[in-house]
Amino acid sequence: MIYKIQFKVLVLLCIITITHTGCKVYYDINAINTKLKSSVDNVNQNCSSVTTKIGAMQTDYLALNCKTDAKPFQIAKQLLLETDALVNEMAAYQKNINDEYANFKQYTNGKSKIESGTPEWKKFKVTKKTLKSNVHVLQVKGNDAVKKATAFNKYANEDVLKGIQFCDVASFNSKFDDIIINLDKSYKTFLEQLTEYESKLQVMTEKFNQVFPNQCKLLNEDFEKIKSGKERFESVKSKVQLSVNKFKGASAGKQKIYSCSSEWVMVSEAEKELTSHQTALSNLQQTIQGLINHMQTVINTMQQ
Repeated sequence: MIYKIQFKVLVLLCIITITHTGCKVYYDINAINTKLKSSVDNVNQNCSSVTTKIGAMQTDYLALNCKTDAKPFQIAKQLLLETDALVNEMAAYQKNINDEYANFKQYTNGKSKIESGTPEWKKFKVTKKTLKSNVHVLQVKGNDAVKKATAFNKYANEDVLKGIQFCDVASFNSKFDDIIINLDKSYKTFLEQLTEYESKLQVMTEKFNQVFPNQCKLLNEDFEKIKSGKERFESVKSKVQLSVNKFKGASAGKQKIYSCSSEWVMVSEAEKELTSHQTALSNLQQTIQGLINHMQTVINTMQQ
């Protein structure tokens, strides 16, 4: 939450000295400088605090990288622009105040007091007027900026952000890595089965080819179909790896991707490809397991 901005304008002390030649009014420069510096420091601290809070709030929203073509985002964008305009106006008045203080330091350099009727006296009257008017306007602009920023924050939270999803890139990549690991395990299991049933086929063919020629033919046909699964397995692995590489490359350097962003398409595509690859792998594994079961059934009938 951003608090109401307040600038303090300290009252300048007027010190009167009576001389033998008459009455002269003067300002003690050290006393003036102390109070002016305190006022200017107060202005700078308040401006810095408010602009930092507003900036942080805007940064959080802008990090979503939302497309602005839909109505909620158009309104949020307009509120952001209006807030930025007020912050820029604040900066301009803050600069005026600091410039005038620097001007005061320059025309009083080396002096201990400002006497009435001198050029410095006239300049100081301008300084007082300039600071007073600029601090007043800065107060108004600051409060307006806070109100506008608060309105933006409320609108963003209540009307924009509720329906937004996000993808945690690290978690998503971790899920991809797990798929690759499981896929490698499945492929290793497949190769072991391939070797096992190649050996069984050789034994059964040598032993029963004369007695059960039809069954041996079936075993050979089943095994060739299982063997062809190796290329299909490797194709799935290759496609999964390509999807992983594509997503990791596109999301490099990102921590989160939001559904309101044009970048969300990379998440949707990755999920779609992942589902397709998993379906292809599941169908392949079911086919292979069916062939293995059939081979085992034929082998069992031959051994009875």
